[in-house]
Amino acid sequence: MRRLFIGVTIAAAMVLGGCASGPQFNTVQNSIAPLAAGKGRIFIYRSTSLGAAVQPDIHLNGTVVGTSKGNGIFYVDHDPGNIEVVIGTEVEKHLTFTLNAGDVRYVKCGVELGILAARIVPTLVDAKDAAKEINDLAFTGGK
Repeated sequence: MRRLFIGVTIAAAMVLGGCASGPQFNTVQNSIAPLAAGKGRIFIYRSTSLGAAVQPDIHLNGTVVGTSKGNGIFYVDHDPGNIEVVIGTEVEKHLTFTLNAGDVRYVKCGVELGILAARIVPTLVDAKDAAKEINDLAFTGGK
């Protein structure tokens, strides 16, 4: 019985240790700085703790802008143009889209099971669907 308790405690610590920390998005969303003229905003989020130990860097057009953490959300303000999101674990997953000035776009980091580890897959999500998933996520900041 004691071994089972220790095993469950260790497993819980591993899962929770991989989750984002910060205030809930719904408590800070109204205090986020307004979008600067000539820029677009990209919210990047992961709405699950599945595969929490896997936290790859997120690249926008070749620049690391953050990390995919379970149950976390952050944003990046970016110049308009073509955007390529790349997230790599055992394989790289790509997403491309166009960002216009004034746009607010949502990129969801989904989790797929891979051969050696979970894979984080970026998907463009419309604002209405994203709104259903992001309120209780941990807000980790903006760039």
